[in-house]
Amino acid sequence: MISVFVNLFQSGVFNVLGDLVVSFRNFKVRINAALALSMPATRQQYGSHFVHVWTALLDGLENSSTMEDFSEYRHHDNLIHQLCQSLSHLATLVRREDLTALHEVLVFRMDVLQQHMAKFSKRNFLKEKTKKQKALAALCQSLSHLATLVRREDLTALHEVLVFRMDVLQQHMAKFSNAPPEKSALLYTAASHCSALLQSAGLNTGEHSSAAMLASVFLLDNTNLIE
Repeated sequence: MISVFVNLFQSGVFNVLGDLVVSFRNFKVRINAALALSMPATRQQYGSHFVHVWTALLDGLENSSTMEDFSEYRHHDNLIHQLCQSLSHLATLVRREDLTALHEVLVFRMDVLQQHMAKFSKRNFLKEKTKKQKALAALCQSLSHLATLVRREDLTALHEVLVFRMDVLQQHMAKFSNAPPEKSALLYTAASHCSALLQSAGLNTGEHSSAAMLASVFLLDNTNLIE
C-alpha cells in the first residue's frame, strides 16, 4: 500500500514538474522545475518516469524561446543552461534498457539538442578557463610577493628550485604582466628587487645564476642575463 502511494506521489510530482518546465510563463519557475527534475541521484529513483523526464526537458528546450512576457527573456540563457545541465545529469544515468524508448524521444529533437549542448559546452569551457586564469593569476601574485622577499643567502638554494622550472615560470609571468595594473603591480616590485639582487657585489657563480633567473622571470626581457 505504501509503495503504491509513493509511486502515485512520484508520478504526480514528475508530471507537475514536467508541465512547469515546458510551458510555465515565468522562466524562473521553469528553471527551478528543471533543477528539481535533476535532483534524483540514481536511475532507480526516476523509476518508470525516466523517459518522461527526458521528454519534458527536451520539450522545455524546444519551447525555451516561447514566452508570453518578453521581460522573461533576461532569464532565457539561465533556463537553457539549467535544461542542458539537467539533461547532462540524466545522460549519466541511462541504462541499456532505456535506449529503445529514448530513441523515440531523441530522434526528432537532435538538431535542437545538439545546438544547445554545443553552446552549453562552450560556455562551461569558458567558465573553467576563467577559473583557471584566476587561479594562475593568484599563484603569480604569490610568487611575485615571495620574490620581493628573497635575500642573498636564499639564492643558492633557490637555484635548485628554479633551474628546471624556468620555461613554465616565464610563460605564466609573461601572461600575468598583461593583467590589470592593480593585479600585476607586485610583479614590478619583484622585478626591481630582483634587479637589485643581481647587481649585488661579490655574488658567486651559483648566486649570480639564481639572481639572473629571477630577473629574467620578473623583468621578462632579460633572458640573456642567465649564465
